[in-house]
Amino acid sequence: MHVNFVWLSTLVAALSLLGTEIVGSSCPANTYESLPSVCTECPANSVSEMGSLNITFCKCRAGYFSADGLPPCSICTANTFTDAVGQTSCTSCNTSACEVGRWRGPCAPNHDALCHLCTGAPLDAFYTSPGDPYDADNCTWDCMDGFRKDNGACVDCNAACPVGQFREGCDCVDCVNWKPADSSFDDPQGAVKTISQCEWDCDFGNNVADSQTCEQRCQ
Repeated sequence: MHVNFVWLSTLVAALSLLGTEIVGSSCPANTYESLPSVCTECPANSVSEMGSLNITFCKCRAGYFSADGLPPCSICTANTFTDAVGQTSCTSCNTSACEVGRWRGPCAPNHDALCHLCTGAPLDAFYTSPGDPYDADNCTWDCMDGFRKDNGACVDCNAACPVGQFREGCDCVDCVNWKPADSSFDDPQGAVKTISQCEWDCDFGNNVADSQTCEQRCQ
């Protein structure tokens, strides 16, 4: 019996292009069998699984789309994405607010805009809101119980107040009780607890004349 091998190979190739699985393909991922035992790379921005039999096994990669999900593929436009292969359209990126303590990062063609932890709170603080607007890392925060805000930090309420201040609850408040001229509040380590305990001392170059007056020292 005479076999026309040219005709047979042509038939196998044609059936392969039609997607008929005549024999298994050993082509690696992201290629397809264009001719028997000939592997060809998938078109730009498309992918395939290992063993793909023809070009129809190549599908648009994540971040790209086409009318039928097959090459040629176009990238998703700004603020849209696809996170799977073979997509026929792109989805609008999420613009909703995240949960408290998180902000929404940028969207990419191959993934949605994800929520990330805010980074602005200091030690011993907790977040009280999400990012506002949704894509800003600016969550508001407050100090935990037993701490107070001080120049962007949370300070232990038991820590001493600065000289010239007294403790009022968890806050340090300026001393406002009377003191004579040429004097300053002088509370070592800010240890005062109430306004009545804010002590004063005469400024340098002056002496205490009596309990109510500072006078210049003799030269």
